[in-house]
Amino acid sequence: MYKRVLPPVILSIVSLLFATSGYAQLFLSPPKQLSPADLFDAEGVSILINPINPLQLAAGSDVNYFYYSSDQGQSWNGNGLNTSFGDPGDPSLAADSKGNIYYSHLSDNLDRIVVQKSTNGGSKYSDGTFVGLSHSPRAQFKEWIVSDLSSTSPHKDALYLSWTEFDAYKTSQPRFDSSRILFSSSVDQGATWSTPIVVSDSDGDCADSSNTVEGARCTTGPNGEIYITWCGPSGLLFDKSTDGGKTFGKDQILSAITPGWLFNVSGIYRCNAFATPICDISSRKTRGNLYVVFSDKRNGENNSDVFLLRSTDGGSSWSVPLRVNDDTTQTEQFFPSAAIDQTTGFIYCLFYDRRDHIGRNLTEVYLARSIDGGLSFQNFRLNSNRFNPSNKIYLGDYTHIAASNTYVYPAWTEEKSNNDGITFSESIWTAIVIDTGALRAAVTEPASPNQADLSVSLSPNPTHTQLHITVNRSAELHGSLEIRDVMGRSVMAVPMTSESMTMDVSHWASGVYYCIVECGDERAVQKFIVGQ
Repeated sequence: MYKRVLPPVILSIVSLLFATSGYAQLFLSPPKQLSPADLFDAEGVSILINPINPLQLAAGSDVNYFYYSSDQGQSWNGNGLNTSFGDPGDPSLAADSKGNIYYSHLSDNLDRIVVQKSTNGGSKYSDGTFVGLSHSPRAQFKEWIVSDLSSTSPHKDALYLSWTEFDAYKTSQPRFDSSRILFSSSVDQGATWSTPIVVSDSDGDCADSSNTVEGARCTTGPNGEIYITWCGPSGLLFDKSTDGGKTFGKDQILSAITPGWLFNVSGIYRCNAFATPICDISSRKTRGNLYVVFSDKRNGENNSDVFLLRSTDGGSSWSVPLRVNDDTTQTEQFFPSAAIDQTTGFIYCLFYDRRDHIGRNLTEVYLARSIDGGLSFQNFRLNSNRFNPSNKIYLGDYTHIAASNTYVYPAWTEEKSNNDGITFSESIWTAIVIDTGALRAAVTEPASPNQADLSVSLSPNPTHTQLHITVNRSAELHGSLEIRDVMGRSVMAVPMTSESMTMDVSHWASGVYYCIVECGDERAVQKFIVGQ
């Protein structure tokens, strides 16, 4: 693997408490730069948490960079992705329940979608496989990959890809050239892919604009449902499969998009309404809820906002759009992404925000949090350094965010002007966010029926020397164990593959701790005390 100078990854370490009413608390900190120099083309980022090892994080960014952390985001390494198929960007990452990580991207000639696999936490990737091979002038564009992680799904660990196919990229002759949404699946850990099928009932043009069908993303439900959204001339569209992606239904228009897929934001090279579908597969009362987050300008030409749509019946009916950003200004909020912590059911939305800089292009990054199934949101500012983007520099087409077990990892791009005032450089940033309110909710909320199969017992409790941990589960035990202190900070996290283990806690500070065991979407929590 060849070496590349990496864009800087900026990391936040827990130190600062943001508190609001009730138990809404987030731990954040000032950013920290890890790598030495900026690169011009570091933008468009995807990030994930390894489902079987919460210490491992993986990320990717344009054009062909990958990053990985083995200490829960405290430090990062990375390199340039290498494949014989080439990589011109659009990174998207997914992981299966075995801990394999999949990095999807475009190819050099836009003639296929490539998926590279890592079996070691994202530090090394295979040459990859591909799907959708076509011949010029046809082009495969803007793909997204997801994995079915529901323990109750008949298609568990299946991989799903969705993307746009152009008859001829960047042409606007609808009589001759069209765009469509394609879908493919893999049931053998990315070794082979199904023949792509067309999901969209209506085509778009090939201009890569608001009359193109574009921005296809999938998510999966508790019972293996596949939900897909994209944008097109008629607005924000939705479809659904209940047979593992063999067939899809009739397209449903969820909302108009104003003014369309593409819209202008001052200082941004290109901005779109990229929608993110997410589904709750947790064991909470919100299980099965389906959400779609997007942005548009329905509230004014210079006033893009972030919205959430909510369905509690598998996409048959939807709420009216709820505004996620809680400011009262006529300013821009754009490039949203969203994730659900599947241990708590809490929703997190990330977006760029200009509420504090009316009439200027100065841009900050905000995190919105919902603890009530998307009925309301609280907003928190993430970055301490605002940035002033230039419309001459491509900022990427999306941000991204991952959440699990009360840890939240947003990832975004920032620009800065170099000393000459003419050229700009870009950098990838991330942060560690610990939702201590979510930890308390997870500990105190009773387990739902499908959690009854997993339990954990601790002895002796209290203890001051050793702690014996025993996990009971009728199915195969393949998950993770984490210890948190009373403030929600991680003390240790390890894979859990045996039914029992013993820890030496004689050197630990006296106090209350939580032992958290996760297997798929099942979760067991026990409190214990260390002290004399």
